[in-house]
Amino acid sequence: MCSGLGPEVLPVSGRISVLYCTRTNVLRLRKKACKPHRFIPYARNSTFTSRKNLLELIKKYSESNTHNRIALHGLGGSGKTQIALEYVYQCANESDCHVFWVQGSGLLKFGGGFRDVAQHVQIPLASAKPDEGEFLLGVRRWFEGPNSGDWILVIDNADNDTDFSGNNSPIAKFIPQGTKGTIILTTRSRLVASRQGCKMIEVGRMGEEDALELFSKRFSGSGTYWAILQESDERAKRLLSQQFCDIQREVDVTESVLGTYFVTFDRITRQMPPAAHLLRLVAFFDRQNIPEELLRQCGFEGMDDPVEFRQAIGKLLGFSLVTTIKREEKIFYELHRLVQLSLQVYLPAGELIQGRTAALSVVSRLFPRCWEERRCVGPVYIPHALAVTKDLRDPVAEELDFLMGQYFLDIGFYNNAETQFRRCIALREEDHPNTLTSANNLAPVLRYQGKYRESEAMSRRALEGYEKILGPDHPDTLTSFSNLALVLRYQGKYDESEAMSRRALEGSQKILGPDHPDTLTSVNNLALMLQCRGKYDESEAMSRRALEGYDKILGPDHPSTLTSVNNLALVLRAQGKYDESEAMHRREMEGSEKILGPDHPATLTSVNNLALVLQYQGKYGESEAMSQLALEGCEKILGPDHPDTLASVNNLAQVLLAQGKYDESEAMNRRALEGREKILGPDYPDTLASVNNLAQVLRAQGKYDESVATNRRALEGCEKILGPDHPSTLTSVNNLALVLRYQGKYDESEAMSRRALEGSQKILGPDHPDTLTSVNNLALMLQCRGKYDESEAMSRRALEGYDKILGPDHPSTLTSVNNLALVLRAQGKYDESEAMHRREMEGSEKILGPDHPATLTSVNNLALVLQYQGKYGESEAMSQLALEGCEKILGPDHPDTLASVNNLALVLRYQGKYGESEAMSRRALEGRTKILGPDHPETLKSAKNLAALLQLSRRCNESVTTNPHGGEIQPRKLDPRRPQFLGDIVSRFGRIVGFGKQDGLAG
Repeated sequence: MCSGLGPEVLPVSGRISVLYCTRTNVLRLRKKACKPHRFIPYARNSTFTSRKNLLELIKKYSESNTHNRIALHGLGGSGKTQIALEYVYQCANESDCHVFWVQGSGLLKFGGGFRDVAQHVQIPLASAKPDEGEFLLGVRRWFEGPNSGDWILVIDNADNDTDFSGNNSPIAKFIPQGTKGTIILTTRSRLVASRQGCKMIEVGRMGEEDALELFSKRFSGSGTYWAILQESDERAKRLLSQQFCDIQREVDVTESVLGTYFVTFDRITRQMPPAAHLLRLVAFFDRQNIPEELLRQCGFEGMDDPVEFRQAIGKLLGFSLVTTIKREEKIFYELHRLVQLSLQVYLPAGELIQGRTAALSVVSRLFPRCWEERRCVGPVYIPHALAVTKDLRDPVAEELDFLMGQYFLDIGFYNNAETQFRRCIALREEDHPNTLTSANNLAPVLRYQGKYRESEAMSRRALEGYEKILGPDHPDTLTSFSNLALVLRYQGKYDESEAMSRRALEGSQKILGPDHPDTLTSVNNLALMLQCRGKYDESEAMSRRALEGYDKILGPDHPSTLTSVNNLALVLRAQGKYDESEAMHRREMEGSEKILGPDHPATLTSVNNLALVLQYQGKYGESEAMSQLALEGCEKILGPDHPDTLASVNNLAQVLLAQGKYDESEAMNRRALEGREKILGPDYPDTLASVNNLAQVLRAQGKYDESVATNRRALEGCEKILGPDHPSTLTSVNNLALVLRYQGKYDESEAMSRRALEGSQKILGPDHPDTLTSVNNLALMLQCRGKYDESEAMSRRALEGYDKILGPDHPSTLTSVNNLALVLRAQGKYDESEAMHRREMEGSEKILGPDHPATLTSVNNLALVLQYQGKYGESEAMSQLALEGCEKILGPDHPDTLASVNNLALVLRYQGKYGESEAMSRRALEGRTKILGPDHPETLKSAKNLAALLQLSRRCNESVTTNPHGGEIQPRKLDPRRPQFLGDIVSRFGRIVGFGKQDGLAG
């Protein structure tokens, strides 16, 4: 072994940028002592800075005693070669292994490097004049053989995929393998690193501190220069144009840094003018990820010819002015910032204008117009569109700004969309038609951001401008009426919104006719407004009119027809016509899949809306599957933070809550909330909806303090953004009242319930469904306070209102029947209570089916009142029926199932069936401890029930250990006429208006 000898470093011409390197244990060389071979092309870099973690990774990956392969992967100029160089010099100082360095940028250079290696180490050849392939294989065999010892081979600039793509590729077939040695590749190609079986080390850009340290080592006065370079491109160009020899790259000459490029530019202009034209064009794009089609379709002479284009771009590649990368079978080009800055300094003023105009023209011409193309191509074109429109004020730039605004609106980047549309408005005079169009487009962007007042102002500006320029009955003016109506609806200004919607419809019918698509759109918008006002019959009639018109004019599969199908489905759902609503949602979904494809956002919205109605029907498993499908599609197409994706997250959270999967629901609600806070801001209405939804699941988990705090945040946000009387604000008031009631804070809960009712009556009217919900909630609160007469009066008022507005069989009406039954039972009016519960149960069976969770709740509640009447046999049968249904539909551990177990235990106890009652009580306690936790109020209720049962059956010792509050329970005589256990009144859905509870996306 050669030891204690200094390294022998031989100069090698050429620069290599790809490195594969491995370290192995020092092997014994041949018996004859020799110096280790050191074949390194460059001197050690005295200004090498940091990168210690990358050097340690190379060392780590080189430590095995077998054959090692490592790839330093990164963009050009990221420092891969310098890292490899520093590593091999460290190895040369610390060990006796051989070090060789060859170029991997082509077979010719690679072969030349292997010839130099063979000559240096005097590798014996099989024949006197071997061909090139035999010769290179001979060198490879020497590396793999016993005489080569321990070695490191660096292959620099291994960037060409075809040279390394397989074992038989031009260069790859000559790379040593075997059981020893370390190969280090430096490469820009991830594919090369992968195909060569390398452990990959990513070489990213240096941190700012390290980069400044390196800059300081290379140049004096670096602090000032560094600040100027970072400030702006214009300042950087002025600085780099100065005659500063102390900021030269590599060579000590008294010319500007940028000036060194000018000689190259002149040479290209003389040798190949088409290449010079391309270079002038790319100077004005964003310097990274330039799609090849922007160059090939630029309109320059000859660039549409594949041969001439390859010759021109090849010249630029040959001078290393641009680099090429390939992604998904498409070619992109990049240029260094210094090259771009130098081009902008080099070009005369006239050529600067020509180049920028050409760049703007080609980007504007190729920028996608339709949604599908914008989705696929937009991310690539946006940086170049932003670059070519910067500071420009002409019609082409304005059009491109408008297209970018539409793209950002598509993907939910509302802040960016606002910026682009505002630029469009600024580029034209106040009343120019294009300005009004941009204002009309900016208004919905502001609405999506929750900036309702600004959106209203922008809508009014557009409307006033159109009325002045085009007249009150022009189609664009009528569209502005519809847009204004929409933002007024979002603000809860229902009277004015309805008036605007009717104005738009009347104008469209007059000017365009009753069957024109724009007229039908106005019909649809009015239908949605009427639905918000609780005028469901009129809304349904309008929705059906719109649908029939679209079917006739556009056909059953047109996207506008399918939107109308969706809107009809929504109002049918609001009326409790779930089966018909489901059929409509399925028609919409199947039509969207057929026409738009399964991954189109409109199709995913259809999936989401179908999931919602399935949840209302109690088909939780199918609803969850649909919600999951919609979420996965949105994540794939729109990204994880798009508002529609977050709406899907929210919807999935709700169906998980309905199934009693509280932990999963909480996690999803928190994801939706965090995403909306990040993308939309903490005070956006959808964000506040997520706050409200999180509060609901916290309440279900028995986390009342946290739920109250979360509800208060939602309420304060709604009051701030929407005002104290907005319907969503009143829903927040209702939800806060509910959790306060659960905490036993009856005074504050009652005050909140009364505020919600008064606000709803003022804003929505006394007969609006949401107002009647507030009546119901106040009735429940009064019942808790023992104000039974007032509670009964409120319950009857709610029931009469629902009967009148929604009909006797609507789910909300049946919920009101249930609530009246509860207060009648609390007053000891058991016969009347029983009659109400039977009405509720029969209605649910008719409308929802015998296995719907709401129907099973009705069965449970009827069992309780039968128990109060002493009809134990019938009560037990009903309890058993409810339990079996819950187990079948919801599963054995769902909270509603466990409530049924608890109720069955209760009626068994009253019949003296203590053994069966105890088994059921234990099952309820164990299930609730598992699902809800030991401290949840429902778990504590089960513990109390079991303790009382054990006491009754004279098993006092066990009773002591089961009592959750500790202490021995003293026996006392039980009154058989009065229940001593806590029965579970299972809540029906629909009792509380869930603000933001479901994000069904209407057209």
